[in-house]
Amino acid sequence: MANGFQLFYGAGVRAKSSDLFSECNKRYASDKADTFVIVVPSHRYALDISRRMSDAAPQQWRRPPVYSIASFIWMLLPKDDAMGTVISLREMSVIINDIVLSEPKSFNSLIVRQSEETFPGLVADAVDAIIEVKKEFGKDPHIKGKADNVAQNVFWKVFERYQKYIKEHEFADEGDVYRLAASSNALDILCEQFPNLDMIIFDGMDVFPQTLIDMMKNISGKIRDTIVLVEYEEERPLLFGYMEETFERLSKSSASIHKVEARGESFKDRVLQNFYRDTEAASQLSNDGAFIKSFILPNRTKEVRFIARFIKDRVLSGEAQLQDFCVCFPSIKKYSSLVSEIFDEYGIDFNLSPGMTLAQIPSIRALELWLRLIESNFERANFLRVLINPYLNLPLIAPEKERPRSDSIYNCIRELRGGEGMAMWIESLEQKIKAAQIAKENLNKGFGFSEEEREKRSFDELEIEIREYSKILAVFRELKSLEDDFAGEKTFGEFAEGLNKSLKRMEFQKHIFYPKKDIPEQLRKRDVKALNQFNRIHEDLNHLHQLLGDKPIAFTRFANEVREALAETSFHAEEPMREVVQILGRLEPRLFSFPYFILGGFLEGELPHSSRITPFLDFDERKKIGMAQKSDTMISDRYLFYHYLRQTKECMIITRPAFDNETQLLPSPILRELERAAALETIAPAKSAAIYSEQEWQRAKGDPQKEEADINVRITPDEKLEKRSLFSVSQLEKYAQCAFKYFAENVLHLSEPPSDSPDEDLSNLERGNILHRVLFLFYQEWTRKNKAPFTDDKSAEEAAQRLVEIAEEHLNALPYNDLFWDAKKEEIIRILKDFTQKEKEFFEKQGQYISKYFEVAFGNIELKEEAVDPISTKEPYTIKERSGDIKLRGKIDRIEICGDSFAVVDYKFGSNVKQMSDVEKGTSLQLAIYLLAAKEILEKHLKREMKKAAGLFYKINDKEIKRDSQIISKENCTPLLGSGRRPTCCETQEELEDLLKATKENIKKYVSGIRKGDFPVGSDSDKLCGYCAFSAACRI
Repeated sequence: MANGFQLFYGAGVRAKSSDLFSECNKRYASDKADTFVIVVPSHRYALDISRRMSDAAPQQWRRPPVYSIASFIWMLLPKDDAMGTVISLREMSVIINDIVLSEPKSFNSLIVRQSEETFPGLVADAVDAIIEVKKEFGKDPHIKGKADNVAQNVFWKVFERYQKYIKEHEFADEGDVYRLAASSNALDILCEQFPNLDMIIFDGMDVFPQTLIDMMKNISGKIRDTIVLVEYEEERPLLFGYMEETFERLSKSSASIHKVEARGESFKDRVLQNFYRDTEAASQLSNDGAFIKSFILPNRTKEVRFIARFIKDRVLSGEAQLQDFCVCFPSIKKYSSLVSEIFDEYGIDFNLSPGMTLAQIPSIRALELWLRLIESNFERANFLRVLINPYLNLPLIAPEKERPRSDSIYNCIRELRGGEGMAMWIESLEQKIKAAQIAKENLNKGFGFSEEEREKRSFDELEIEIREYSKILAVFRELKSLEDDFAGEKTFGEFAEGLNKSLKRMEFQKHIFYPKKDIPEQLRKRDVKALNQFNRIHEDLNHLHQLLGDKPIAFTRFANEVREALAETSFHAEEPMREVVQILGRLEPRLFSFPYFILGGFLEGELPHSSRITPFLDFDERKKIGMAQKSDTMISDRYLFYHYLRQTKECMIITRPAFDNETQLLPSPILRELERAAALETIAPAKSAAIYSEQEWQRAKGDPQKEEADINVRITPDEKLEKRSLFSVSQLEKYAQCAFKYFAENVLHLSEPPSDSPDEDLSNLERGNILHRVLFLFYQEWTRKNKAPFTDDKSAEEAAQRLVEIAEEHLNALPYNDLFWDAKKEEIIRILKDFTQKEKEFFEKQGQYISKYFEVAFGNIELKEEAVDPISTKEPYTIKERSGDIKLRGKIDRIEICGDSFAVVDYKFGSNVKQMSDVEKGTSLQLAIYLLAAKEILEKHLKREMKKAAGLFYKINDKEIKRDSQIISKENCTPLLGSGRRPTCCETQEELEDLLKATKENIKKYVSGIRKGDFPVGSDSDKLCGYCAFSAACRI
């Protein structure tokens, strides 16, 4: 017998696989299940093959011998303890974490690495790299003197310490398991379990470390037909290029190589043969839309709704059954909640895989939120999030007679000064109680309050307030008593015990097992299962720490380890159902076949996906130590899409959203090749009235009364609303874009709920506020010294230096001290330096307009001299209206002057800005009002008539620094933008004035609606309804 396996490859390898599986089916049906073994990449695919085999031969009691590669290798391991304790990837992470933190000087560059990587992310990268090295070499590679850079040297140090550590503790990892599976002992174990084995098939894999190749070669020495099936075509490098090196290695270890040619001449076969073969050649195919179709939808919600309707339509018409559909989302996390909501709405049963991580289950998210509150030392934002979480009941910590309501604590926290630390909260609340007691005494004595104030605060109300505050104080003191359980350094077990004790005080476990509210049994079972899984993780981590010596650690490390474990652990609330729609992630559908394959989210960055660059084992290092190179993301995802095409039996549907909120999304670059190879056209789906969800049917029935109640909000306005005259521009823009959101925020005074995940660094709002303030202080000082715009290198350098000094003063005062804060500060400093350079370049070429006034406020605003320009005014900009004057307030970031002309400039620190079309539609009002208000302010100050030139946005962010216009007269394009080419501008000054008049009319319309109490729920644009904190109450 030749030493080596049989290697099959080529365009027809899937047909060869089907033939071999058919033979295995016959053997299984005729009681010869011990003569063959099938090995495939994933457990789910192995289970699918086993089920199909069992269904075809129901009389067989024996389980079909089909294994995932992981379970097959595990089966070959010795049953004695010679190998030692096998550790998981999570346990590897803990060990490496311990090694790194125990030698901070040796691994300093890893801990404080200034990049997008976090420390836990780098540890995960190190784990992956170690396993890859060990799978490749089977034993330690010769590594000394190999590395040329810091990252590689750090990795090999970690590798060396790790190998020494697991040897001393008699541990083994996945790499050791592969090494043992490649040994002759493993072959003996296989032959013992399958004494009649004469055929073993390895199918569907595209990753072959050297230990796996050695194992297959060893098996081929005893098993007559050891067959390896690989999808690879040498003439298509754009599709199979990343397999070239792997195929070469497989060829060297094979006894025979067989190229299998493609069969069939159907449209699908010809598309597969055409795909990425000759990208310059025009397609010779005519696509009738029977096999492959492509659709574009406005947003992700409407995309999922379209998919649900498509499935429902086919099922109701009898063309298909639910199990005939596979829906794949390359970025499944972005779609899982939408799928759950919308498919339930349409009554479509489904399996969502890979399911959720344990960290995504609401009850476990509550646990993680409690950890964050403790970790942040009871910081305000986390405190508020805990108080609104339904699983966490803080009042239960206090004795029964002293328990306040959760909403009382929430409102109290919002009112109190301060930010963190229970001692500070207690002190602030004691001061508040004392102030209320003094007020009560003064009220009782009859002095210190006006008649109006006495009406607002009665003696009894103050008494109730003091009583409720006292109850809240009792809760605060109980929380303070818990601080010792989480302070300083303790063992993992001690922190776990403290966490468990605090959860019991809040009756967290009791709430899960015996919920008081009438919640569905399905949700109760989900929470119970999640909590049990959480407890097992706690026990595993505690056991591992005991094996490692149970050294004391900080609470932050305890919390991070728990958090990482939750994020890595998959959770399935129920066992997967068979006769339902399968919702799969990017990799899972590769070997499954379905009549209908629906690929959603077909976007650039999602397929091909954006892979994270890891710092270890780079191209040069792999080449030096003889490891295979990592596959290119673009090529490997083309290859993946080829699988999707090939595995689709009847019809492939491709969908993608056009927008995510207001951001336009780009299609996958693979779509261009499909347009060539399959003559594919992307279209918007035709509107269909055939399929309705229950809610849609209620609306379609045309009950006007119900429609009116469901869709719009109309209230009888009180006197205050009817006579309201003062508005900010942003409030009116909010009404223009969504009147219901205005109603929720500005009439009901509802606040947006706090985010579930607290900001761990500088928010966009904070960054914008800092840049606003820094630029104002800089220009105020610069213009006070009568300095002209910097138009040469010397003045630009001086300006940049002073701008950086001002910025550093503000940044250093912020309460951030994490490892990556320096990087955030550097980013802001870099933006400011780039800004001065852009200013210099612009004014060097275009010197007509001069930046003259900064932070010019108008309207009912407190004019603090140090915060606004001296020309600011308390007088609002007024629009005359019969029902009552409309007074507007705002603040203009910058005004530029050229003779008798002026432009207003608004700084934008994000990437999206409104266009002139938004002004015309009436949904963008800001710059138009600023132009009108600035004209009045300037003419009053300068004592001459001023002419409106433009309303500009100045984009300042880490991606670009650019002047952009929303409203501009054609003659001012060059002096204000540096270019006369502008796709949208006002051809004449009269056209600009007409645009501003139209804005005033729109404002009158919006204010009239507000005063009448008219708040319709609806919008003309899908882009305006992407995300909203009040979506749960909105019927769109």
